Amino acid sequence: MSFLRDAISKVALKINSYGSAHVTIVNSDGTPSINASEDILTSISLNTLYATHEQHLDGRNGVGFTISSMGHANNRLIVEQTFDTITWVPAVLINAVTNNTLPLVKVAGSYTIRFVGGVNAVRVKVSAYTSGTVIGGMTASTAVSQNIFIRGYDSVYSEFNSSSVQLAAGATFTGEWEADLAWQGLSQSIFSDQPMTVALEQSNDGITAHQIDTNYYDTSSTGNDGSRMYNLVNNYHRVKVTNTGAAPTTLFYINTYNIPNWAPIAGRSLTEAGNQRSEVPEQVTYRASFVGTPVATATLTLKGSASKTIKITKIGFSQTSTASTMIDVTIKRYSAIATGTPATLTAVAMDSNYVVATAVAQNWSVTPGTQTSIGTVQSYRYRSCVAADNFATDEKICEFGNSQRGSTALTLRGVSQWAGVDLSALVAGSAVCIWIEWIEY
Repeated sequence: MSFLRDAISKVALKINSYGSAHVTIVNSDGTPSINASEDILTSISLNTLYATHEQHLDGRNGVGFTISSMGHANNRLIVEQTFDTITWVPAVLINAVTNNTLPLVKVAGSYTIRFVGGVNAVRVKVSAYTSGTVIGGMTASTAVSQNIFIRGYDSVYSEFNSSSVQLAAGATFTGEWEADLAWQGLSQSIFSDQPMTVALEQSNDGITAHQIDTNYYDTSSTGNDGSRMYNLVNNYHRVKVTNTGAAPTTLFYINTYNIPNWAPIAGRSLTEAGNQRSEVPEQVTYRASFVGTPVATATLTLKGSASKTIKITKIGFSQTSTASTMIDVTIKRYSAIATGTPATLTAVAMDSNYVVATAVAQNWSVTPGTQTSIGTVQSYRYRSCVAADNFATDEKICEFGNSQRGSTALTLRGVSQWAGVDLSALVAGSAVCIWIEWIEY
């Protein structure tokens, strides 16, 4: 101990012989730090695309900012953080009033930035710009942000994916991508005096919808289909609502609430009856029908969809002619059909939740010149009745996808796949009734 005291004394004597030693603490921008415990207050003024307002932390561990004016309703801000002042990555943005995590700033208000230890600086950045000046102020403080954790019992109103703005016929409300960092589930309620298609889109990157749950709101049944719950299983989500009615809405709202991590939601969503979903969600069933003079090959066809998987469940047919004869009917798959004379048939939804079909049903009045058959799925032989005899025709119904028998529906994937009905022979006065039923997934 005496040795240590002697060493300290010698250093002190040496410093005193040359003058006092001074240490100056500076901020990361080189300016002297007067008091490291003081808050740093700066003004925000941004009026160009990608303009930024940077704030070095210099040991401070809380940042909040207030935007008094967005300059224009279409202007947007994002927040970012850096560990080395070179590479900037997204930071968590929180609405200081609602305690909700947000993907960006689109309205004036108060916000906090949540970041982890080791962050050198944070910044706000103009990610979309139309005109005007974004005005506000930022504070970097030694006080720890009170929004570090979302409380486990709060369900928070989503201002980005809720709306009461009325929709014209065919118009769509599209919410904005919202980060799922603090949320496990989502609850949603809708009311409208027009039918609606409601889609919850989930994304891994906040750009492309990688998973979509679509439901249909019918004004005639506003109970079960007026509210739903979902599990959030990706990084971002947003809501899209389309007015599928014939008139503008006069009463419309969609309210979305984010649910924190404890939410016990089983599966991605619940059924319309509020039960846990263990079955395949019910989809709209369509039928298209043709009555008239047939052609022998591909007299009726169904073309696959670019966006949906088509499952054909039933095909029915009957026929009359001026002479009784035996008719062979074959149902085939095709990889190409063209150069004939088709007429598009109306696809009628069997459910009142009407959604326009994406598969195309056609009858051909002139046999297609190009028809590449993959093979025959099923065939029937039956007698064509004589129309003048005035008795019931012999109708055949071909059924696919019976779950009790373990059979699979006749499935079309993509626009390069067709299914068609062929007739073996045509006789004088032939008249045929053919209908086809399918479901789109």
